[in-house]
Amino acid sequence: MGNQTYPVVYVKSYCRPSGQVRRKDKDLGLYRVRVKADPYEIISVQSIVRGTLLVQDSDNLDDYFVVDTVDADMFLRMKSLVY
Repeated sequence: MGNQTYPVVYVKSYCRPSGQVRRKDKDLGLYRVRVKADPYEIISVQSIVRGTLLVQDSDNLDDYFVVDTVDADMFLRMKSLVY
C-alpha cells in the first residue's frame, strides 16, 4: 500500500430509459440514454473501455442522445445493443 497509487475517476452513469419514452428517436435516428437514479460512482480508470459523445435532450434534461455517427465502431456497438 505505501506509495502505490490507484487511478480512479468520478463518473456519471447512464442507463436505458424505461417506460413510454422512445428509446430510439425516430426523427434523429439516435439512441437515448437516461441519467441513473444514483448517477455518480467512482471507478478504476483501467476499467474504461471508451467514451462516447452524448447530447442532452432539450425536452427532457435527464435524457441524452448517443451520437453514434462519430465513428464506425460506436455505430456498430450501438447497433448490437438490444433496444
